Amino acid sequence: MPRPRRAHELIEPVPAERSLGPRAALEELAATLPRPVRFGGDLGARAGQEVESAFCDAVAAVLKLLAAAGSAAEPAIAVEFGRDDALRARVTCPAGTRSASYLRVALGRDAERIAAAGGALDCAVADGTAIITASLVDATASPGRGRDGAFDQRVLDLVRRGRLAVGDGPDRDRWDAVEARAGTPPRLAVVTDDPVDPEVLSEATALGIDVVVVDGPADAALAERFLDEDGPHGSIDAVFASPAPTPAFLAALRRSRQRVAVSRLDGLGEAARELAERAPVIAARRALVSVRGLMSGLPQEHPLRWDVDQLAAEAHEITELDLLDELLAGGIRLPRGVGEDAARLLGARGTDPRTRLALGAAADEEQVCAAAQREVLRWRAQAGAVGFGGRNAVLCEVLVRTAEGLLNSARTS
Repeated sequence: MPRPRRAHELIEPVPAERSLGPRAALEELAATLPRPVRFGGDLGARAGQEVESAFCDAVAAVLKLLAAAGSAAEPAIAVEFGRDDALRARVTCPAGTRSASYLRVALGRDAERIAAAGGALDCAVADGTAIITASLVDATASPGRGRDGAFDQRVLDLVRRGRLAVGDGPDRDRWDAVEARAGTPPRLAVVTDDPVDPEVLSEATALGIDVVVVDGPADAALAERFLDEDGPHGSIDAVFASPAPTPAFLAALRRSRQRVAVSRLDGLGEAARELAERAPVIAARRALVSVRGLMSGLPQEHPLRWDVDQLAAEAHEITELDLLDELLAGGIRLPRGVGEDAARLLGARGTDPRTRLALGAAADEEQVCAAAQREVLRWRAQAGAVGFGGRNAVLCEVLVRTAEGLLNSARTS
């Protein structure tokens, strides 16, 4: 394996020219590389200049590293752009002899730079495919920016409107607290009596996770501490416990209005990545639950009441989370194998479309469309099966909507 050369040794920073934008600047760079690069997706509206430049530099470093010593005869490097609250790029190509550790070392300085700007650069190798993702939140964006109608952004807008509606009334502090919590990192409680690897903790922090380490056991008393919004160990979004939590701990969490997920993954690093992937939706759910508890302080005909009900009805991402929790906890029973497939589609193993659809990392958009269409037909037929009613039918309807969303996204990318 070649010596890991840091990407900053290979290229000069590539400015995102305001006349071009980051995608156009990266396409110009790609034209000079010895290996072909295929671009897809969209970065949406323009971001701030510093944000675009930092994002462009990070992706340029990735392309230059992967194209080094390449040739036009090699498979193309695939770059898939995306935009929600952040600029995103997913870069894939055959890994060859490069390991994930090699990529992290080579891109280490670039990862530090984009992290300093509020972003992340993550490297992985799966099934022989190198997968590098870059993301950077546009902190200069106005509250309405991001993908059109993004659910988590609409919830935040609702919170701000509620705070303005109450003015200096008696509920002002409670609305302020909801808005403040919506802007803080997701909290992951690690329950263990053993030392925690500081490197894993650092990786979780780099993902934007607030990690709280507490001694066990994970019993009912500890669950109550986690549910105390004002306590030092409160306002927890997810728990990673070793050894496994007690039934009383799990029962106490299930009684809470706020969702506290108990990770079923094997490692703390995996649990942190899972929480980071869901962070915007988790924050939106927490805020929406809190806002519904504040409606009694508003007049009966106040328009915010209707808006809250409307958002709750449209909250497909939250419905996914809640049904996934119920499915994994055994509250919804499906035939063997079917439950695992349903959990995967709901995002139990990751929210990336290819992971949800049980596809390899290198699957192209045509394969994603075909797999999503199969899932739509499968769960639509399952919902209509004889004797398949109640919560199972609700689950199938949600799975159909999830698959349709993946299909529509793949068709428009």
